[in-house]
Amino acid sequence: MTRIIGVSGKSCSGKNYFVELLNKETEWPAVDVDVIGHDVIDQAASEVASVFGNEVILPDGKVNRKAVGRIVFSDSRKLEKLERIVHPRMVKKVRSVAENCRSSVLIVNAAILHRMRLDRICDLIVYVKAPFKTRLFRAMKRDGCTKDAFLKRCRSQRDISSRNFCKGKQVVVVDSGGSIHQIHRQIKRICGIICTE
Repeated sequence: MTRIIGVSGKSCSGKNYFVELLNKETEWPAVDVDVIGHDVIDQAASEVASVFGNEVILPDGKVNRKAVGRIVFSDSRKLEKLERIVHPRMVKKVRSVAENCRSSVLIVNAAILHRMRLDRICDLIVYVKAPFKTRLFRAMKRDGCTKDAFLKRCRSQRDISSRNFCKGKQVVVVDSGGSIHQIHRQIKRICGIICTE
């Protein structure tokens, strides 16, 4: 039976980098829920247009994710509407990947792991954190994000916390603001937990 490690964290916390290192160290496959979301939102383009207007649809029929992002990060009600459209499809896909996985361990990389209730299928949850200033710097450098835009994104992620996962789940908190050696030590700790249970 495949064991599942859920990896969560706020925007620019370093969770993708952590998953990349964990994957290299262990060769455990990883599923990126954001990537699944990109495919799902395009499949649901007509529903997205009905909620957000045809101006969020690109000429090729795909959804302009940046345009939708600007809308939902400024309006929690619209974010909820978007999530009602895409989350059931995303969860179904992740569950399918998990059920068909032949590896002993699968990594599920999802910022809003708890909001999608994917924490329920996890055997271990890793919460990746980093100081606000570090995350802001990463957002500005990586995404060309302004401070105001990043603050809006942060407000939409207020519920992302190491304390919000379903009861009974083991949660390991990882600090990505340290050195690469510190991160590797934390990876070895996680490998030790998952391999001895």
